[in-house]
Amino acid sequence: MKRASVVLAGILAVAVGAFAQVAPSGAAHSKQACTRLRNLYTASKLQLEACGLTEAPLSSTSRLTGGGRAYSYKLPNGQTTSVIQPPAGFNPRSASAAEDKAYGVPPEPSHGSPGYATWRALTDGNYARVHARPYLVVGDRPLTEPQSSSSIPVEYDNYGGYQQNIVGGTSGWHYAAVQYNEPTLGVTHCSGPAVAFWAGIGGTSDLGQTGTASGPEGLHQVFIQNVGAGGNPVYEGVTVPKGTKVIANVQYNGSSNWSYTDTVGGTTYDYAGTGPYQGGTAFAVVEDPLSYPLLNFESITMHATVGQNGADMNPSLKDVLPDQATTGAISGGTFTVTHTNCN
Repeated sequence: MKRASVVLAGILAVAVGAFAQVAPSGAAHSKQACTRLRNLYTASKLQLEACGLTEAPLSSTSRLTGGGRAYSYKLPNGQTTSVIQPPAGFNPRSASAAEDKAYGVPPEPSHGSPGYATWRALTDGNYARVHARPYLVVGDRPLTEPQSSSSIPVEYDNYGGYQQNIVGGTSGWHYAAVQYNEPTLGVTHCSGPAVAFWAGIGGTSDLGQTGTASGPEGLHQVFIQNVGAGGNPVYEGVTVPKGTKVIANVQYNGSSNWSYTDTVGGTTYDYAGTGPYQGGTAFAVVEDPLSYPLLNFESITMHATVGQNGADMNPSLKDVLPDQATTGAISGGTFTVTHTNCN
């Protein structure tokens, strides 16, 4: 089996400057060595470039239904991604369906459904007051697509967790979420430079995903990316302290429009983007984003929900991280992935 090559470009150098000599292509041409970046938005452009990162400039600001705003940024491949600011006092439970859709709120499931508690958790948070940054920090090159000799469903050997697969395109399949507490990251002699935790939907060429990407220097960062739209990972600057509860939600809204909602410690951040979607698979995984030993995250327990009604994940396939982590059994959408080669 080929190793899946979904790589969070730039995480390597963000994670630890000692590995900068093998950072993505932007670093190879920089005269400045990559140094440890403790804040992506106080680093200079040269520092970002040395670490395989670049700036996506603000391209437009627009008003949304109900009085919110979208701040849109142009990615290196020409696609756009947006940071969404709901109106002051926005309450998804009393908002109209059009407003909820504009701000990435998944449809409310029935009160007796398994996903209702997750929906309540997603809609309980305070919505962050965001600002029109002059740029967003993104990876300096598109991600490559997952590679496999088989069609979905397929196990990727750089994922640990679960997938749920369906047949029938986009009908009734627009949503995946995962809840977890951001782990403590151990630094040991055999610990690698990076690890990512995320929810995603799609397949080999249309995967949308969001969650947190982490390195041993404390840069636990929220990220979003869409492989089908070019794959540049986007970091809006939301740092996630260890132990913080995270709910990562990705949603396809039709007509190539995606929503990404991340609730961090009770504060919700909304993003939007464009990209293809053919349906097929929901993911809840721990990822080794590089061809290095996995960063020692010790252990993480995830609860995954999928579909428009937010039902607990009923997986079609378990992913494993050979010689790096162990994926436990799943029950009621909950499972644990444990790092093995450093503990």
